Amino acid sequence: MKIFVPCSLFPVPCSLLPTPYSLFPIPYSLFPSLLYTLVANKFSNCFMNIGILYTGGTIGSVQGPDGLYPLDTVGFQKAFDENILPIIQSQYPDCTIGYIDIGFGPNNSTLDSTNLQPQDWCTIAIAILEAYDSYESFIVLHGTDTMAWTASILSFLMTGLDKDGHYNALLSKPLVVTGSQLPLFVEKADSSYTVRFNTDALQNVCGAVTSCCEGVPEVCLYFDSTLMRGNRTVKTNASENRRVGSG
Repeated sequence: MKIFVPCSLFPVPCSLLPTPYSLFPIPYSLFPSLLYTLVANKFSNCFMNIGILYTGGTIGSVQGPDGLYPLDTVGFQKAFDENILPIIQSQYPDCTIGYIDIGFGPNNSTLDSTNLQPQDWCTIAIAILEAYDSYESFIVLHGTDTMAWTASILSFLMTGLDKDGHYNALLSKPLVVTGSQLPLFVEKADSSYTVRFNTDALQNVCGAVTSCCEGVPEVCLYFDSTLMRGNRTVKTNASENRRVGSG
């Protein structure tokens, strides 16, 4: 059973199927016009500066003596630059990564997604808007418990209406929300971090990057090799990474 599934009869998902020997998926779509664009772009490079918002969650946690704990923003960014950025640029040499700092109060650089409040969604949206001109697309790294909620509310906050019914924040760039069931990093004996290969964390980050490079200008949620509209998803399972079967 998938953890996240479309929750509409017409979800309009773009299924991203991983290619052999590659962490980066080739996109497919149900819609001919979009399919043509995506297939054409598949063979082009990604000249894009992606802004990453790290909010916390399992994806940015590491194992400690008392269980998982989230890396702070400085530690996460350092680990990402040292371990994940080279992987991304091996596929997309002209893709660059920047970080959008976001704090949930004076003492919290990250937040457990189960504790997210409505004002936190506004904080995320404001951070994106303030950095909007600096990036061509955005990735929000998030805990899975309320990830679907965040993707949904961002789809409305980023295309908000003022009191007169006019758009005041029309999204014109890709914004992809993703997370994972397993951590992206593991701590080494020297207190540095290395990537955990063969996890949904690495696959989802790489899939989110590919989704950004395709340039679909809306809020989406990427999980389990599938790109879905942010306001058309729901979490259905708390433990499975993907559909599993036995013949």
